[in-house]
Amino acid sequence: MVRFGLIFGVAVAVTVFIFGVAVSAPPPARPPSPYFEAGSLRSNPDADASYNEWYTTLLDGMRMPNAPGIPSQPALDHPPANAKKHSEEYRALISYDREYLIAIRMFSDPPSTPELVGNVVDTRTGENRAFRRMLEGDTFASLRDRIRAGGFFKNGRHEPAHFKGECPDWVIEVRAGTQYEMLSTSCTRDPKLLAIQSAILDAAQLRPY
Repeated sequence: MVRFGLIFGVAVAVTVFIFGVAVSAPPPARPPSPYFEAGSLRSNPDADASYNEWYTTLLDGMRMPNAPGIPSQPALDHPPANAKKHSEEYRALISYDREYLIAIRMFSDPPSTPELVGNVVDTRTGENRAFRRMLEGDTFASLRDRIRAGGFFKNGRHEPAHFKGECPDWVIEVRAGTQYEMLSTSCTRDPKLLAIQSAILDAAQLRPY
């Protein structure tokens, strides 16, 4: 009887210990919500899912310069609660074969001066930097004109990109109020899209990659 009681006591103790560990253990970390709708980045489903995960992981970790607690690249169509949703925002993501990601976000809250936040992550060199600047003059208005001339808010849903070769991939997002559109493109020759790309790089004071 004593032996049975000892075994029973040990079993209870082990059960309590396991239960305690299970209760006290932190829940597994949830992966970040995808930044883009499935099927919007690439025409190939596997490539689309893979790039969505890659973009989301990098963008989710980007923070404002000198303010590590504030996200610099929130999802434009559904920003997190602690990131301000500006009245008008544009963003370009420039990448090449996952060697680097450049994220350039511009936003406007009249009558304040429009601003630009940029992040550069280069997996080849380990570079990871952020920068922020005011967009003086007509820079933001000129970009707005080019974006609208490029068909945004007129064409509806854009077709996902087909990978076309040795050139950077671009994702362009635009949001004004409740309107949101995004375009994923590779090796575009459309002069209107090239004009948008050029204006974004000029605003960020970056050279083409």
